[in-house]
Amino acid sequence: MFHTALHHARTLGARFATPIWILLLIVSATVFVMRHGAEAIRGLGAIAQSDPRWVIAVLAAGEKPPASPSDEPISPALHKLERDLARQTRKYHLGVRGGVGLDPELVMVGAQGEFGPFAGGKLAARPSLELGFGEVTDFVAVNLEGIFRMPFADRNNWAFYAGGGLGLNFTKLGFAVETEEEDINFDDFEFDTGLNIVAGAIARSGVFMEVRAAAYSKPSIQLVVGYSF
Repeated sequence: MFHTALHHARTLGARFATPIWILLLIVSATVFVMRHGAEAIRGLGAIAQSDPRWVIAVLAAGEKPPASPSDEPISPALHKLERDLARQTRKYHLGVRGGVGLDPELVMVGAQGEFGPFAGGKLAARPSLELGFGEVTDFVAVNLEGIFRMPFADRNNWAFYAGGGLGLNFTKLGFAVETEEEDINFDDFEFDTGLNIVAGAIARSGVFMEVRAAAYSKPSIQLVVGYSF
């Protein structure tokens, strides 16, 4: 008789154990969501596929589980590095540039293209078009240049480059003088070719700074800043 009563007690306990365990799990999950939010539950779901017992232990302790690898956010610095590397590996670039010219004094604006790299990633062709505006001199320049670029160092955001090429310059010299007797207008158009020598530095982001010296043409010195897309 004692064994029969013990058997009934075990059967009754088994019937109520599962509902009670489920109820405790629901209550623990509710408290867990209130403390840590729904994102933690999604992390538990990913981990529960491999070990459900770990989920039960975490719910009972009330601790927030570590994020799964797929849920970990990517840092903005890593996103920026990916964009910079993608830009550097393209075979062509367009850019804008501006600066000042010396002898004569001019304000410069222009655009450029870059094609390459060639020869192991160090040489590139870089034609550009520039407009210059000054008090007496206005000009249009077509520059056919090539550059040799140093590689970026591991922890350096800037790389140096140097190069040169042919410059085709169309220059207009003009001024006007008004007097009581007459008005004097002077215009003169010139075309010349020169040798350009450039040196500068470019950042991983595409910003660059450059110095250009011209032989046999003007302006003889240009200070340029720009951005290569």
